[in-house]
Amino acid sequence: MQRDDCQACLEQGLQFIGIDPNPNAAIDFGAINSDDLCISMAHSIEACLDAKGYFVAPLSTGFVQCRAAESVVPFSDAVDALVTQSHLKS
Repeated sequence: MQRDDCQACLEQGLQFIGIDPNPNAAIDFGAINSDDLCISMAHSIEACLDAKGYFVAPLSTGFVQCRAAESVVPFSDAVDALVTQSHLKS
């Protein structure tokens, strides 16, 4: 269930900044047009996970760093990272 929630929130975050999510592809952070979009995506994912009952570490710094490095991250690896960084609220 946590993985499904993380995937749904990642998809929502990508859609929030105008990227059509594709679970069979990769996220090209280098193609995101600005740091502000990375930050908006991070906040969208954080709010989504919060609404589903999870705490998650702030994501914006990592997303901005991925953009600067022009990282291409497989979608499933991004979901795995969210699962690792989030935990259920008590």
